[in-house]
Amino acid sequence: MTPKLKSIAFVFTLIVLFKLLPTPVTAQIDSLRHLLEHCHDSAKYRISTELADELYYAGNLDESIRHYSQAAEIELKRKKTDPENVARAMANTGYCYYEKAQYPKAAETYQTALEYAVQATDSLLLSDIYVNFGNSWFYLGNYEKRVPFFSKALSVDQAMGNQKFTGINLNNLGKVFEARKQSEKAIDFYMQALKISKQMNDSNSMAIRLSNIGT
Repeated sequence: MTPKLKSIAFVFTLIVLFKLLPTPVTAQIDSLRHLLEHCHDSAKYRISTELADELYYAGNLDESIRHYSQAAEIELKRKKTDPENVARAMANTGYCYYEKAQYPKAAETYQTALEYAVQATDSLLLSDIYVNFGNSWFYLGNYEKRVPFFSKALSVDQAMGNQKFTGINLNNLGKVFEARKQSEKAIDFYMQALKISKQMNDSNSMAIRLSNIGT
């Protein structure tokens, strides 16, 4: 099973959902710890990432970081390293640092994730890393660095023909230019995002983008 890349936009829903179920999560963590101790080397990456996921949902970010990092190290030691696996593990490590408000560590880890993601074939993974990397720079107070990362994510999304994420990143860029008091550029990006919402018949995103245009 391929581990999911964590998304800044959806984390709060996930945390609330899994904190309501402490007993199953604890049992799953114990089971995965046991499996990791006794599994074959070929299964260690998968089990390490699954354990890191469960620890994250249980709110144990430090242990989650340790096991995501361990998963990346396991993959790097293989004779034939899969750059996608390294990128995912490192990106999720960066996300945990982001959750801990350790933004310099998050940015540093996303940089490593990006180096491997550009070698992989998963364009959606690459786009996600660009966006999360850009958001890390925002919390470091460097607003300008968001623009190239969101722009790169947008280019990847457009190349994939992924309308949903193209719209999201057009909207992200609109927000950046709005914050920079560049209203004309902001509205241009919002209008492009709104056009995609209409093409997708997505009433929720349409309402958000109309509200952005009206601000």
